[in-house]
Amino acid sequence: MSARRNRDHPLALVVDDDLAIRILAREALEGAGFDVEEADDGQTGVFSFERAEPDIILLDVIMQEMDGFTACMRIRALPGGSDIPVVMMTGVNDVASIERAYEAGATDFAIKPVNWTILIHRIRYLIRASKSFDALRRNELRLASAEHIAGLGNWEMTSDGGEMLCSVEFASILGLPPDTERLSLSEMVNRVHADDRSLLQDGLAGVLMSGIPMDIVHRIVMDDGSLRHLHHKAVTVHDSDRDPLLMGTVHDVTAQRLADERIRHLAYFDQLTSLANRTSLVETLQNKLKYAERAGILMALLFIDLDDFKRINDVYGHQLGDDLLCAVATRIRSVIRGEDDLQYPRLQQAKDKLIARFGGDEFLILLQHIGSIHDVSNIAHRILKVLSTPFESHERSIYVSASIGIAMYPNDGLSADDLIKNADLAMYEAKGKGKDRVCFFEEKMNIAVSNRLALETKFRVSLTNNEFEVYYQPKWDVGTGRIKGVEALSRWIIAGRQHASPAEFIPMAEETGLILKLDEWLMGTAFAQGMRWQSSGFDNIVIAVNCSNKHFHQQDMVRGISDLMTRTGFPPERLELEITEGTLMQPDSVKTLHKLKDMGISISIDDFGTGYSSFSYLRKLPLDRIKIDRSFISDLTLYPDAEAIVQAIIIMAHSLHLKVTAEGVETQEQLEFLRQHGCDEIQGYLLGRPMPAKEVEKVLIQGSSLTASHKV
Repeated sequence: MSARRNRDHPLALVVDDDLAIRILAREALEGAGFDVEEADDGQTGVFSFERAEPDIILLDVIMQEMDGFTACMRIRALPGGSDIPVVMMTGVNDVASIERAYEAGATDFAIKPVNWTILIHRIRYLIRASKSFDALRRNELRLASAEHIAGLGNWEMTSDGGEMLCSVEFASILGLPPDTERLSLSEMVNRVHADDRSLLQDGLAGVLMSGIPMDIVHRIVMDDGSLRHLHHKAVTVHDSDRDPLLMGTVHDVTAQRLADERIRHLAYFDQLTSLANRTSLVETLQNKLKYAERAGILMALLFIDLDDFKRINDVYGHQLGDDLLCAVATRIRSVIRGEDDLQYPRLQQAKDKLIARFGGDEFLILLQHIGSIHDVSNIAHRILKVLSTPFESHERSIYVSASIGIAMYPNDGLSADDLIKNADLAMYEAKGKGKDRVCFFEEKMNIAVSNRLALETKFRVSLTNNEFEVYYQPKWDVGTGRIKGVEALSRWIIAGRQHASPAEFIPMAEETGLILKLDEWLMGTAFAQGMRWQSSGFDNIVIAVNCSNKHFHQQDMVRGISDLMTRTGFPPERLELEITEGTLMQPDSVKTLHKLKDMGISISIDDFGTGYSSFSYLRKLPLDRIKIDRSFISDLTLYPDAEAIVQAIIIMAHSLHLKVTAEGVETQEQLEFLRQHGCDEIQGYLLGRPMPAKEVEKVLIQGSSLTASHKV
């Protein structure tokens, strides 16, 4: 009790109905440095114990109201009463009372008449022993609490492998009853997971026979079938007075192991699909390559990329896109881990294959022990086939295709980086050939990439050095026969002489993001030229500028165009932005179009007929014009269905109050057909190729017209 620890002097409680005895006891005890509390009967003595919390009790056996035996038993039953020293006083030769005193819970006894000098020494010893026992009990309690908090138990066993003495926490960790104090070695071993038993047995044998400390981690199986992970240590302790002892500790590290496994899962597995991730794939591939080199086996790396997956995210949202990626992963698993194992026995072992999500909509598959390239091709085409079945989601049928590139070890690369790079190149080759197909890597792909990188480097330098110029292709009004406007086109001057093909550098600029700088330069240059033509008296020329998809969806796109027109003074009503159908189909397009229209800018759909739009969708957009793609114009007068398509486009566009421009007009027959069917504007080599601004001025000054059948 706390009161005992805070006293300056020990307190003795004297319980006796004889006043003389109490006086003698007080005199002797106070003379020895004790404080004294008195009680004249057993019942009062019990109350005094609860109130005063003495360090020792002197208790007479024979009393009137309640005898000492009963009082002792009552005190022992009270909180704190089990450990208090109790000395019972009885008469000489009263052996029966002495035996009853011990049965009632007495610590010691004294014979009356009492020799107080001797009794004081015995009392001091009893108090000292009680305090030592109390300290030991507190230490054991603290140790037990610490073991419980730490999940740490201990055991000891003689070197002959007999019974184990175990702590409460050791029993708890093993799922044994809390009162288990002894346990046989076989009982402990039987609770260990079958796969880990030999590990524990070998460790204990090493301690027993060689004295080698054991330090292992093993699993145990609980009664409910769950597993715990234990960090188990054991050593031999030598004592000169007895045989060596084995002492061990077990630490429950289940939570730590689960956390480690969670961290490992986060580090090595994709959280969306539960496939291996990029890190896992690269590390596994590096290890497999070392084995493949020693064993001389053939391996294949398949690089899978879903076709046009961004469009699915844009149209249906990212949640459905994530669901679709999980479904794709499941179907790929079904091919690699299912039916193909029956067709290709070499792939039956899980260690021979790995499926990973490499990032976004990209998946990689590593296959070992391949019999031939033919086997790999079959597997790749089976993946394409299983993906071709529509995915059902929220009452929608969604169709997905993929492009697959394949690199083979050792022919296509000896390192992980080379194999991944070359499989990626082969995948892009598959996309370039029309998507939904399989391509094996060829060395010429590396050459093409090197050339592409060199071209990109030159392009960046040319942007910095302003090695571009703007060409303008006239647009003729079919009704008046006069030039109504021009389309501004960028031309890249290489080595100060020739022009690079736009079909080569425009896609590259779009992919690298350099198209943003090119668009800004083109617009600024074209706007300034428009102002120069205005000062020369040609103030009705409309300039059409292509706006790339990447530029159109820039957050500050509208403000950027506005700043350029403010800086050059170019009026917005003389600007026509040409935008592709694919760009207009994206969710945020309508809002941007309205902002441009509010500024007074005209909007034209470029390459109409090659995208996804319909006339029912177009009527919801603030448009001014559509441009019929040149592929339809080139087929005019050759194929009746082409004539029907062009005629239908013109009629439906006019019904929506939209103007129509035909691009790619190269023959007089095409011109006559378009004139007869009411096309508003034409553009093409028949009447004028793209040309520098000075040559456009000559045409404007000459006043060339359609009626003159003039070619520039």
